[in-house]
Amino acid sequence: MLLLVAPRLESSLARHWIVATLAVVFGFAGLANAFATRGRHFGWVGMGAVVALAVAGY
Repeated sequence: MLLLVAPRLESSLARHWIVATLAVVFGFAGLANAFATRGRHFGWVGMGAVVALAVAGY
């Protein structure tokens, strides 16, 4: 939800920290998912896409 609201925030510092924090969290979760399932589950791909889109939209 924060990623959807972040572009509308007045504070650029808040936008920066929201995107950076969620990119790290989703990136770590995606790596953990890929490691735990040995890449057989597509969840890591979805989390990677969230990270890529968040960073690209920033």
